[in-house]
Amino acid sequence: MTANNAIDFEHSGLPCRVLKTSMGHYCGYVGVPEGHPWHGKCYSDKVTVPKEVINRPIDVDKIGVINLFCAAMTSDEVADGTLDIVLAVDVHGGLTYASNYAPGGESKPGHWWFGYDCAHAGDHPSVQDDVYCIGECRSLADQLLKVSESSA
Repeated sequence: MTANNAIDFEHSGLPCRVLKTSMGHYCGYVGVPEGHPWHGKCYSDKVTVPKEVINRPIDVDKIGVINLFCAAMTSDEVADGTLDIVLAVDVHGGLTYASNYAPGGESKPGHWWFGYDCAHAGDHPSVQDDVYCIGECRSLADQLLKVSESSA
C-alpha cells in the first residue's frame, strides 16, 4: 500500500484503485476510457443493457436493498432493455461513485471512474479488507469491459 493508502493496479485493461480511508474502511474504483458507453454517466443513469443482464438474479445481499429499492425497474424499462447502471453491475454495496477523478491519488487522464465502498451496515475492514476489495475491483472491471464489448 502506498503512502496515500491506495493500491493501484490494472485488470482487464482498466485502471483500478483500492483505497483505505481515514476511517479505516476500503473503497474500490475502476476507470473506463473515453469511448466506453458509460463514460461520463452517473451510476443512477439509465442505460440499455442486454436481456441477460436484466433477467439475471440480483444478489440483494451484495448490492443492498436500498439500491434495489431506489432503482426499482418498471415493466416498461424491462421491456425496452433499460436499467439503472447501479443495477447493471454486481459489486459490493452497489455503485456509490461516478466521476472523472479517482480519490486517493493521481487519476488517469481521460478516464471516468466508477466506485463502491465497504462502509455499509455490517461491513468491517477485517472482512471487507484490501484482498476482498481487489477482487471486487477485478469483478467490476470485467463487467465494465463486457459492457464495452457488447456495445461494439
